[in-house]
Amino acid sequence: MTDHAAFTEAQCIAWRLTDGALVIRVRPVPGSRVESYELLHGEIVEALQRAPRSKVIINLSEVTDLSSQMLGILAALYRRVSSPGGIVAVCGLSPESERILRLTRMDTLLKVCRDEAAAQQA
Repeated sequence: MTDHAAFTEAQCIAWRLTDGALVIRVRPVPGSRVESYELLHGEIVEALQRAPRSKVIINLSEVTDLSSQMLGILAALYRRVSSPGGIVAVCGLSPESERILRLTRMDTLLKVCRDEAAAQQA
């Protein structure tokens, strides 16, 4: 299976398989247009279809803030992966993004990790 570890100009994500987990790096969505978040969601769903795994790691180190649209995408990803018993880990969060996950209680659904290596162990 080919890894898609490099961003192209039009992509919101890059992904690869590492030690049995699907690792998805997310870059900032341009603007706050709904269409951009729909594109991001579609790319994540496509990656899941092409490389289904029970562990998904979302690296948000390039994302500066978590919008409500991004939280919705993470919630949808959690529902999709956890229903067959999988887990979703997020890493690379800014302190503000971690605070938002705690305030919204998303940290009770997602494994929050410092980096990809820690997420791999989750």
